[in-house]
Amino acid sequence: MSGIVGDSAHTYGYHRARSKLPANDYSVKLAADRSGDADAASAIDISLSASMMRTVTKRFMAVAKDKSDPRRKYFREFFGTLNGSTVTGWDTSSNSATTSDSSHLWHVHVSVHRKYATSQAAAEALLTIFTGKKESAGMANFVSMGAKKTRTLQPKSWTTAFFDVEYADAGGQHADGWYPTILRTPAKYWAVYNGTVSGLEKNARFLARFVEVRESKGKYVVAKAYPATEYRANDSGRWYVDLPRVGSLSKNNRLRVQIWIDQNAKAVLSDSRIQLLFEPY
Repeated sequence: MSGIVGDSAHTYGYHRARSKLPANDYSVKLAADRSGDADAASAIDISLSASMMRTVTKRFMAVAKDKSDPRRKYFREFFGTLNGSTVTGWDTSSNSATTSDSSHLWHVHVSVHRKYATSQAAAEALLTIFTGKKESAGMANFVSMGAKKTRTLQPKSWTTAFFDVEYADAGGQHADGWYPTILRTPAKYWAVYNGTVSGLEKNARFLARFVEVRESKGKYVVAKAYPATEYRANDSGRWYVDLPRVGSLSKNNRLRVQIWIDQNAKAVLSDSRIQLLFEPY
């Protein structure tokens, strides 16, 4: 379970945009939640291993309880686990312990104050907590791209997402034009990919994943595949992809995103977008 924009299981709270919520929703009442992009979701779920769940939860708890930590101002609450069996968390607005359902035993949830939903500074601050670094070391390496063109998804095979619009491209990670690479510098990174898949059969299954590719004999081959996230099409045969990833890119590899559809007919990938922060080794 990873993502930003809420699915059918998220009908309220920070995984939904403020413009889609009633005025009495708890996530739009604080002053820090009444400003910012009204159409932006403002929470993130990151699935982690059992050991990393304990480590990252401990890091967030330390920051949440420390009123002198400047990173604390960016988030309203978080949930995770310190022991693998009990869900724990902290609400920074009330400065009190809180909890949630058992799904937070295997994914960390962070609710970001809505005024910071699209803030690079907030993203950098959260990344330092996830990675355990006290400071971001002035990490200003930001990649933000989109796609005006669509991409045909081939049946039952992995298709790579391409991008042709550059909003920010620190260090020249993406070649000019219609190109798939989003990171080529060996670095620690935090990325979120979004896109829309249409032309699917009703309730058809499809997958999305980040991969590292490496050049071999004149072409790029997958050197490392990260765990894929599964989605299901709605009744109209489409669904929105919301795919986050925290990781480290190896030397000589390039980071890309791939989609796999479980049907015999082609489908279409549109509105691809990527936002990525990275810190070179």
